[in-house]
Formats: sequence, C-alpha cells, structure tokens
Amino acid sequence: MFADTLSPYGGLLMFRAFVYNLLDYSDWTADRAKAAQELVGIYNGQYRDNVVIQAKYGPIDFQVREPAQPIFANLNMSNSAMELEVAQEYLGQQDHVVYLPPLWQEIFQFDMRVDNKTSLVRDLYTGKTFNRPLGGSAAVVNVGLNQTWLGSHMAMSNLYAYGRLAWDPTRDSVSNILSRL
Repeated sequence: MFADTLSPYGGLLMFRAFVYNLLDYSDWTADRAKAAQELVGIYNGQYRDNVVIQAKYGPIDFQVREPAQPIFANLNMSNSAMELEVAQEYLGQQDHVVYLPPLWQEIFQFDMRVDNKTSLVRDLYTGKTFNRPLGGSAAVVNVGLNQTWLGSHMAMSNLYAYGRLAWDPTRDSVSNILSRL
C-alpha cells in the first residue's frame, strides 16, 4: 500500500527487516539469526520495485563480532540495503576510542557463495550480484549539538568513513580514509 502510494512520485520505501520479539524464545529451535529470513525473506520477489529491504549488517543486533546477515544472499529478486551502526551504542557509547570501518569492511568482503559463485556481501546489498536496480546502505547515527556532532573526533571519523564507504564500499577503510582526516 505505501509503496504503491509513493510510486507515482518516484518515492522509495525502505522496509527495515530487523525483527524484535517475534520469536518464541521458549522454543529452543527458534533461531534469532534466521528470523529476518523467516519473517521478511519469505516474500522475496513479491515486493514492489520501489521497495528496498534494509537489514542490519549482522543477524543479531550490531554485536562486536557476528556473521554477515544471511538475508542478503536470499533476496535475489528484491532490492536490499545494509544498515550499519555509526553510533557506538554497543561499543562504549561514543566514550571509547573505536574505529568501526575495518569491521564493516570485513562484512563487505565476506563471500556468501550464492549458487557456489563468489558473492561478496557488498555486491549483494548494492544490487550488483542479482542485477537489482536499487541497493545501498543506511546508518544509525546519533548526531548531537556538540562541537564534533558525535561526542569525539574519533566518533566523527566513523561518520566520515561511513560516507566514503557508502559511496564506494571497495575503498580501503584505513589508508584511503584516515589519510584524509
């Protein structure tokens, strides 16, 4: 309904595929890591062309270490976007020095091996692998009113690097980005 309303105006609908509290945690077979696939991915190919399925980079919830989101390999007939966390919600609340882009690049470069072919995550969420017209990334950023917007210069470097990598996820997150700061 929303996608159809937006379509005449060239509008896009970003549908966030993160699932909260839809699993029965008393069922020991309930798998949080595949919840997005079970609840959103089952409609692959049924979304309108102006819908982009936005999923977090990992299947759990912006954890320090987690695998790449499996839904990206399964949305072969739907547009997708990767959600990254620039705000350090789980990594010291902007108080600790954490440079996130190497973590993101590890996810971007992970090979999902779709149909036993090289399928890098960055090529899945940008639409390249499945020849989808839309794709990209989104970020959770808690910009404030202080001098650096995000609480520290290092946190601001994460936002800067996100912008650079959103434009080109093949860039080296250390040498090409930090050299510009």
